[in-house]
Amino acid sequence: MRYECRSYTVGELTVDQRERMLDILSESFVNVTREEFLDDLHRKDLVFLSTDPQTKAVVGFSTQKILSLRDGSQLVFSGDTIVAPSAWGSLDLPRAWGHWMLELKDQRPDKPLYWLLISKGHRTYRFLSTYFEDFAPSRERTYSPEEEEVIVEAASILFDRGIVKTSLGHYLLPHLEHSQFLAPQLQSQHPRRMLHPEIEFFTRANPDYTKGSELICLLNYSVENMLPFCKRMLRVDEGTRRS
Repeated sequence: MRYECRSYTVGELTVDQRERMLDILSESFVNVTREEFLDDLHRKDLVFLSTDPQTKAVVGFSTQKILSLRDGSQLVFSGDTIVAPSAWGSLDLPRAWGHWMLELKDQRPDKPLYWLLISKGHRTYRFLSTYFEDFAPSRERTYSPEEEEVIVEAASILFDRGIVKTSLGHYLLPHLEHSQFLAPQLQSQHPRRMLHPEIEFFTRANPDYTKGSELICLLNYSVENMLPFCKRMLRVDEGTRRS
């Protein structure tokens, strides 16, 4: 099924849309509260909503914050991002978000456009290896010195609690007593599946993810960094930039 997906400013969201977003988040995470959800939402610049074309009911969303860094580059932080099980497998939300990111990149083509996300689970982390060639941290590498500077600068703006660097060299947003964490039914996996290299790396890099600890991930968003699947989804190529 194809879903409609477009961006909204926070002020454009209706009460019903906000309530449905909260319901979807609460179905997948523990420790979700209305107050924290709304406070976090109001700190964002844009929200992508995926909706059923017939009922207009929200089936997924992703919140976005745009930062201008000291060196003139831009950074997009993706906050709460969740899709209802009925819409799992749909590419409409990542496709709409991806085209928006390309538009941001075109505004400052001579500067990096960073994408920062914090991963509470391996499903989110595996999004990176599905769509992009290079990102950090990964099985191949940890952050570069330049990426560490970007993360530290962005974290000082985005997060109320400090980040920590582990002995493995990975940055985490540590869990607190009231941190949100994946619902048990989304944590459990077949033992053989947990041996997947990307999942094994994530669980080693973020061993407390079941308690709400979040792995800080960063990549340079560009067509050149996209894997073929991502380019096909967005209908782009490196020669023409966008078809």
